[in-house]
Amino acid sequence: MIGIIGLLSTIAITSLSSARRQSRNAKRIADVKQLVTAFSLGLDANGTYPSTGGSVYKCISSACTTGWAAYSASGTVDAFFTPFITKPTDPDDNNARTCGGYLYNGAAAFAGGLPAIDFLLEPPATCGVGTLRSTTANYVECMVALY
Repeated sequence: MIGIIGLLSTIAITSLSSARRQSRNAKRIADVKQLVTAFSLGLDANGTYPSTGGSVYKCISSACTTGWAAYSASGTVDAFFTPFITKPTDPDDNNARTCGGYLYNGAAAFAGGLPAIDFLLEPPATCGVGTLRSTTANYVECMVALY
């Protein structure tokens, strides 16, 4: 009897963990969709996307954490999109992805020199928006080129 209860508890905890991961990933994809819309509105208002000084990443979320903590925000980039959206907060996953936040690159080499947004999901996952850049045991890296 105790073994059955233990087995059922394990199944319930695993299902709950999977549902939480899927919920965090859904929020990340929704955040990126809103960022794409905000950048499109910024393009309409300014005529061009902001530069980051070449193929340089800038943090466009409320914070970039762990491996992405080295990427600072840019006042120019922030002023471009924040009239249309509040900087999103990447859901906390206890550093399971080893990096957190959303990045903007004004001339992304991986996007043919075009501006792009880079983000990470918890595996297993599909990008939902944008294209797959890479997959590791800790994360699924996705990007959206801003055309």
